[in-house]
Amino acid sequence: MRRSAPARHGRRRGRRHAPARGTSTRTHALSRFLVAELLRPHYFDLTAARRALGFAPPIGFDAGIAELTRSRSARDDSGETPF
Repeated sequence: MRRSAPARHGRRRGRRHAPARGTSTRTHALSRFLVAELLRPHYFDLTAARRALGFAPPIGFDAGIAELTRSRSARDDSGETPF
């Protein structure tokens, strides 16, 4: 005769032995769609948002790229992992 524990006990036990949050070693499979999306160039046009909503980005493209470059450089210098 096989015995089984109620599902709630299994969930508790799994939680106790699971890796800490943010340290999962699980990887996600790359689908053809995801690979295609990652390889395809993406361009975004804000014209419609500006016209319909009066939207203006709080920081310009060039300033944003400069800030990204500075933050990446600082992170690389500190040895911090990118993700």
